[in-house]
Amino acid sequence: MERIYTDRLTGDYAAYYEALHPSHQALVSQQQFTHCLRRGERGGELQEVKILDSYESELEEQGIPEREAEVVVIRVILDRGGEEVNNVETAFAVQVDDEYRWILGPAAASALADGRCPGDVRGG
Repeated sequence: MERIYTDRLTGDYAAYYEALHPSHQALVSQQQFTHCLRRGERGGELQEVKILDSYESELEEQGIPEREAEVVVIRVILDRGGEEVNNVETAFAVQVDDEYRWILGPAAASALADGRCPGDVRGG
């Protein structure tokens, strides 16, 4: 998940999309997904991405066949014009074949399925 968050925060949206769960990729094209992410960019230079905690949890997410998820708590530190911004975020990933793929939150998945950009397509 550190790599996935780093991809997102450094603007490698193609790699970020490729790490998205296939069921959620089916909701939105990579082009539209990238458009939505760019629209929601807040800027800043990435300083650190660090996993603070992770644990397994049951999952009941519409459209996701897997029933277990890895819940990952991540600290993201950005420099925005000399001001350090420290965010703690929670993300969910499921194992698909031999790799973990992240999943969207229900509101983001619903918006993208409807052809709209959600306020936040970062997952969790």
